[in-house]
Amino acid sequence: SSDVFGRNVPKQAIKCHIINIKPRSEEADKQIRNIIYKQVLDNKCRYFWENYPQTPMKVSIDIPMDNTYVSLLAYLESEGLLATDRNEESEALDEYLNIEGIIERTYGLYPKVFDANRFYEVVIAFSLTTKYAFFNIPEVQRPQDRDRVINDEHKNFLSGLDVMHNNINTFAPLNSPAEGTPCVACSAEDKSWYRALIICVKHTERKAHVIYVDYGNTEWINFK
Repeated sequence: SSDVFGRNVPKQAIKCHIINIKPRSEEADKQIRNIIYKQVLDNKCRYFWENYPQTPMKVSIDIPMDNTYVSLLAYLESEGLLATDRNEESEALDEYLNIEGIIERTYGLYPKVFDANRFYEVVIAFSLTTKYAFFNIPEVQRPQDRDRVINDEHKNFLSGLDVMHNNINTFAPLNSPAEGTPCVACSAEDKSWYRALIICVKHTERKAHVIYVDYGNTEWINFK
C-alpha cells in the first residue's frame, strides 16, 4: 500500500467548516450545492486570511469564474440564494477544537502552522456532501510557481486514486488494525473502496472507526 499512500495522504490537511451560509430555501440549498460542485470542486481556488493568526482561522474563498476570481459568498448573495439572517460564528470555536483533535489523533501531527510571509493556495480534492471539506494546502515559495504546484498536486492526487483502484485486490487484510493505521475501507453507503485512516478500534466487536482521507467523513466498519 505504500505506493497508494506515501505523500498522497493529506498529512497536512485542514478540515474547514463553511460558516455564514444559510440557504434561503430548500431549493436554494440545492442550487448552492450545485454551484459549489461546479465552481469549487476540483477547481483552483484562492483564499485569504481574514484574522491571521487568530484561532479559529477565518478565510474567504474566491472561486474562478470568467477568467477572474469572485468571492464565493458574494456570488451566492448576488444570486439571491442566501437568507438575510445567516448563521454567525457562535459554534465555530467548538467545531474547530473538535476538528483539531481529530486531525491530531488521526495524523499524529500538530495543526498546520502557516507563515504570514509565505504564499499558500487551496487545492480542493474531495466530494462535498456536507458543509465540511478537506483542503490540501501545498506550500508555494514563489507566487509565480502557483499553477505548476497546483497541477502537480492534482496529478499526484488523481494518480494515487488510480493506483488504489487498479491494485485494490493486492491489499493485505488487516488482522489486527491499530489506531492511526492507513488502510482502504469499503464504505457501506456505496460499497466502494476509499483510502482511510483508522481512528479507533473495538477489538471485541471487530469494528474500526475510519476517516476517509480524501473526503473527510467517518464511518464504523467491520473487519474479519
